Amino acid sequence: MVYSGSLLTFLGLPFKLNRRIRIEPFLIFLTMLPVTGVVPILKPFVMDGFGVSEFWTHAFLSANMLAAFLFAPLAGSLADKFGKPRTFVATAAVLDGVCFLLMPHMPDFASLMALRFIEGIFHIGALSILLAIAGAPTENRSKAMGIVGAAITFGVALGSPIGGWLGSMSPVYSLSLGGVLMVLVGLASVAVVVPSQGLAQRQPVSAILKLLTKEPRLRLPYLFAFLDRFTVGFFVASFPILMTQKFNFTPGQIGGHIAAFMLTMGLLCPFVIKLSKRYSQPQLLLWGSLIYGLFFATVGWVSPPWLIVWMFALGASSAVMFIPTLQLSASGAPQGHLATSMGGFTSAGALGFLLGPIVSGGLLSLFMLWYSSLHAYSIVLFLGGMLEFSLAGYLLARGILATRSASV
Repeated sequence: MVYSGSLLTFLGLPFKLNRRIRIEPFLIFLTMLPVTGVVPILKPFVMDGFGVSEFWTHAFLSANMLAAFLFAPLAGSLADKFGKPRTFVATAAVLDGVCFLLMPHMPDFASLMALRFIEGIFHIGALSILLAIAGAPTENRSKAMGIVGAAITFGVALGSPIGGWLGSMSPVYSLSLGGVLMVLVGLASVAVVVPSQGLAQRQPVSAILKLLTKEPRLRLPYLFAFLDRFTVGFFVASFPILMTQKFNFTPGQIGGHIAAFMLTMGLLCPFVIKLSKRYSQPQLLLWGSLIYGLFFATVGWVSPPWLIVWMFALGASSAVMFIPTLQLSASGAPQGHLATSMGGFTSAGALGFLLGPIVSGGLLSLFMLWYSSLHAYSIVLFLGGMLEFSLAGYLLARGILATRSASV
């Protein structure tokens, strides 16, 4: 939709605005709400409702990420093949919503996992095309990616408290809301404006891996896109259950703490966008990851009221590392390969979130052979945080030593 100068004059506004109002960030925001909306209901819906262990509860979170990892690079190719990305987004979003609406009615856990996998295919299909369309304009792309990053963050942030509030009444309400929102995204996607240029042809996984090998600038953002989502997989699978067992948190309290984490991250995104113009994006990414890893590693041993402080610290450091990761993935793309690069970014993150809950669930089962459940969860979170802390610290130290050697 375009607002003309005559309309603004009629409204009494003394200036002209000839910008096309883009709704992709808002649709991306809505698409991300159901992602964390299910986190506060993991125990009542999955673990208790289907009588499964901690490992399989973690695996439930990973099922749709497996689909995302496998199908994210292919989504754009299919949309380009049929030449109708709007139709592709609309169809995928509506079918994703139907999957959410069907989840409470699955007869057994195997059926639920199969539906969760199918839901992941439709969800990543809608999201990846929306991301490519939002980043297609070549002018001020870094700022556009920052706005998209804020949309993702706020969607993830608000999904938890909303899902927790509804889940406190019934897990069915949380899942139903996710279904309704995705149907709305599908209906609203007919208003998406597809750029006439800048939206490159998507390529299969082999082409993305080849691009990664040939383009060194993508290695750092891809690595931390994977690692950040890997540790988030530890967090969303372990934190809700630990808080329920240790402090008797309700789904609403769990959602509120996750929201404090994610809302802080979202609110600081505009500030980080400005910082990225003044400071090195790789340095921001690594320092943010270092601080994030330290707070993450210790969160399992923190009690209320200090726990909320840790959530704010995790959110602030996450903002400092996430926005540069997204910006570097876009700016590092070779000419004509933005969609391929964003497909790689999405796939790397999906792989991290796929493996995070599975690895954390396996470690938890191992440590529970020797420690109590509470200690096992704390140790698992510690290991996840130290992985990111150690890698970021190593790369920072190597960069500092290389700079000093060059100056000698």
